[in-house]
Amino acid sequence: MTITMKTLITFVFTILFLGFSVHCRTITSAVTPGYGE
Repeated sequence: MTITMKTLITFVFTILFLGFSVHCRTITSAVTPGYGE
């Protein structure tokens, strides 16, 4: 399977977005318990 540059960029952005979302949700939950739910 050949990985094109477009596929690679999309994959990287997806990982960054997921990591960023989880990171923000963790911080928000720590500051205000129950808000992340």
